[in-house]
Amino acid sequence: RDNKINSGIAVLELHAYSPYLNKNIRAQSKIALADALITTGDVYTSELLLAQVEKEFQDDPLGQEAKFKRAELSFYRGDYEWANMQLDVLKGATTQLISNDAMELSLCITDNLGIDSNYAALEMYSKARLFFRQQWYDSSLFYARQLNIDFPGHSLGDEVLMLRAQIEEKTENYSEAATLYPTLAEPSPNDILADNALFRIGEIYHYKLKQLEKASETYKRIMVEYPGSLYTTESR
Repeated sequence: RDNKINSGIAVLELHAYSPYLNKNIRAQSKIALADALITTGDVYTSELLLAQVEKEFQDDPLGQEAKFKRAELSFYRGDYEWANMQLDVLKGATTQLISNDAMELSLCITDNLGIDSNYAALEMYSKARLFFRQQWYDSSLFYARQLNIDFPGHSLGDEVLMLRAQIEEKTENYSEAATLYPTLAEPSPNDILADNALFRIGEIYHYKLKQLEKASETYKRIMVEYPGSLYTTESR
């Protein structure tokens, strides 16, 4: 794993700092390099690269993507107020995917702040998300389970369940993931995570478990129940 990551970083560094490449390609390489460096734990350099792209492409989708990823880094560090200020700006992003992601993360912050700005549960969830990004799935799962133990019935329950399902999917436990995602879609169908969970179920049935009839039924549910979803067109 480490050898693959290091090889990828070496290639991305060549592209990110090459004076001969188109500036858009350099910016895309910087964003990809920032993602790779997060995996290795070099968050400082990652943020510097993202800040460079954000500054150079202020009103461009590339700049908005970099801005969102910087907000994510602040979320991982527990700097929720600064992250939320950036996310509020990005809710009006020209790219629907960035706008949607910004809205989801912003709601995660604002809906889960404790009394007197007690961030303990949210900080635990942030650590779990960071470990997930770094592909340390055992550590991510540890914090997710610990959150459920320390804060039973907390409003982060849906987010933790989504994270657990994503971990199962990433570790190729597709049958287990397919049993966790539906829980997010059924009890509170108006929840912001519901259409996301349904789409993940459809993708697992479609590409991993090869159960095409179930995949088709799931995609159809998204079209009917969530016509305004980001996933409606792809489901169709």
